[in-house]
Amino acid sequence: MAVPSRPWSTLRRSCADAGVPVAFNGVGDLAGDVSATLATMEPDGEFDADANPDAVEALGREGLTYKVWGGDWCPDCTGQLPAFAAALSAAGVPADRVEQFPVETVDGEKEGPEMDEHGVTRIPTVIAFEDGEEVARFVESADVDIATYLTRELTDD
Repeated sequence: MAVPSRPWSTLRRSCADAGVPVAFNGVGDLAGDVSATLATMEPDGEFDADANPDAVEALGREGLTYKVWGGDWCPDCTGQLPAFAAALSAAGVPADRVEQFPVETVDGEKEGPEMDEHGVTRIPTVIAFEDGEEVARFVESADVDIATYLTRELTDD
């Protein structure tokens, strides 16, 4: 018997209603589809590393890891995350240093893995960590793109 694929938030609610504890690790859904990636985190175009050496150095700094919350349905995410992904790629940041957390709306509320633990309420949100400590955070929008914003935060002494 095939089990229908359902979003993790629906599964979590169904299990909670039945008194069954559920831990979601962000890597699949009820049908077992392994997908903790966002289509919006596919690099879009080229990031000019030669014109942005500070960003390449800051974003690619050894020891930095990133957590990215977004939704492929979200206009802010589709407009900003592909360029950020291109910047990470140009900076040589390997995929294992970037965790992606798909967010969905349920009853008008945004829900996704680790949102509560990290105080995420708007998307896109990108948090940079160094040695397990948050060192920079981009939330939804700014006067510049995500890569430039995080570069400022990471190089601001």
